[in-house]
Amino acid sequence: MDTKHFQGFPKEGLKFLANLMRNNNREWFTKHKSLYKESVEAPAQAFGTGKK
Repeated sequence: MDTKHFQGFPKEGLKFLANLMRNNNREWFTKHKSLYKESVEAPAQAFGTGKK
């Protein structure tokens, strides 16, 4: 995902967060960290920059 332009959070990111709520432990997160970085962290950073 382009971190310079916020285009919303992808469905994968929302699904990740729902799964995280059910699997809130380090082992699960470590296995899914790349999905977090791509579908949650990158869009959040783009949102934080205020760029469209």
